[in-house]
Amino acid sequence: MKCLVLGATGLMGNAVCYGMKKLGYQVYAIDNNVFELEKLKMHKRADILSCVITKQDGSTNLLETCKYAILEYKPDIVISCLPYHLNFVAAKVCIINGIRYCDLGGNIQISEKIENFAKQIEEYKKYSAPVFTDLGLAPGLINIIVEELIREPNRRDKNLSGIYLHCGGLPVHRGINNISYGFTFGINGLINEYFNDCFCLQGGKIVKTSPMGDLRIVNVVTENLEAFNTSGCAEKTLQLMKDRGLKDYRYQTLRRPGHCKTIKFLKEDCSLDNEKIENLLKKGCPNIHEDKVYILISFIYDVNGTKSQLNHIYEIYPDQQFTAMQRATAFPTCVVADEMARGLLDKHSVLEYRHVSTNFFQIFSSGPNLTPKSLLPDVKKITVPY
Repeated sequence: MKCLVLGATGLMGNAVCYGMKKLGYQVYAIDNNVFELEKLKMHKRADILSCVITKQDGSTNLLETCKYAILEYKPDIVISCLPYHLNFVAAKVCIINGIRYCDLGGNIQISEKIENFAKQIEEYKKYSAPVFTDLGLAPGLINIIVEELIREPNRRDKNLSGIYLHCGGLPVHRGINNISYGFTFGINGLINEYFNDCFCLQGGKIVKTSPMGDLRIVNVVTENLEAFNTSGCAEKTLQLMKDRGLKDYRYQTLRRPGHCKTIKFLKEDCSLDNEKIENLLKKGCPNIHEDKVYILISFIYDVNGTKSQLNHIYEIYPDQQFTAMQRATAFPTCVVADEMARGLLDKHSVLEYRHVSTNFFQIFSSGPNLTPKSLLPDVKKITVPY
């Protein structure tokens, strides 16, 4: 089987190529970095390389490159690891040509644009190859975990009143700078989630909340971390959770204490625009390889006014080849892309996290050398008073 990876030489694209090769696919890689493309082939992570077509004025033409690659290679699945603002161009080509498409997402408006276009084509053609947006980490893996937990028989409880999602990528070692933070994914995605509008389910109603607001301290494993609102993750499934009868549903990012106030100081007190904040963070926060990812999912139960909380904690660490963020983002994407490519999800034109295989974790942990057991360790469950 064949897969086409767009943005193949980036941090996530590189790991996706590796994962799909391990799953037995022929990997066709597209990027605008010729040198890094050659390295992919040298490390046997890609079979055929295509550099993005360059126009006479020196600009690149992603649309034409995608069209050429799709018609030439006829892949079973296209996986976009491109910056989120380029995803619609790639998705449109796939949808029109009946090619299955998925991406790492990063922007709810663009994802909705892709999904709406797919629905229009399905209505017109009476068929549309499935699209699956936002298969990153949060949104992405964390939402799939929630669906897996909800499917457990003991979770189908009328007393379940809320679900709180938390996720964060952090340096393993503190002290790399004054906010103990380094980059494990693209800066554009970070700025996007920090400053875009946030929404949550509160008291059974969908409400708008302040970006980087509702700051609080939570304990994860042995660390006290700060949690604050960011955009993109909860919004993907807000209506679904409301329809299920939940009263509260929200997402917050995890960082070490002091991070939120530092960013808000730059934004609000210094009146810096996003580009200037981005440049400052690039200067002060290094790219890190020794990272860890925490996922904390809290189920809130209400029995006659008495609330209890059941926490599900996942820790993901790097291995010798890939960072924790790469493993938590790229490899789950590969598993879902494989399900799509094999036609197991073809009955839906726009895929949702609840459509993913009911034995996702069994598949996830048993792929051919794809994900060592340590990638998703056993869930630690703690029941504490709320």
